[in-house]
Amino acid sequence: MNNDCIQRAVYNSLTGNSAIMDLITGVYTVVPQPGEPEKNIDFPYLTILLNATTPFDTKTTFGTETLVQINIWSRSNNTIEAELISDKIWNAVHHQAMALPLGCSGQIFLVQVESANISLDPDGHTQNGLMRLRISASDI
Repeated sequence: MNNDCIQRAVYNSLTGNSAIMDLITGVYTVVPQPGEPEKNIDFPYLTILLNATTPFDTKTTFGTETLVQINIWSRSNNTIEAELISDKIWNAVHHQAMALPLGCSGQIFLVQVESANISLDPDGHTQNGLMRLRISASDI
């Protein structure tokens, strides 16, 4: 299983979608932290985290199911901005084709949004949208 290929596929799917990118400042796997002012980023933005990968093999094929978490980070004073971004992500990935990047073998054959919710982060200022995807791929 190649988690890097799945993560890059999700990243490419998000960054290649103008409806999403018009609403956010970027997509990250590692976000610069406060105290690194030269690396501060503007809100709203997305982060991608791979939660778990489980093999599902048959006698003739090898495959994986990967759980991916997408966080939407917004400093809007309400949830509207995060909800709009969440809707755009849902429309872009749920039951849509997602290509593996060059150099990766196999095929993603199913992308499902399993859940999506928005809550106020403990800092009291940041809206955190949380989306969980299940990505099924063969021959990775």
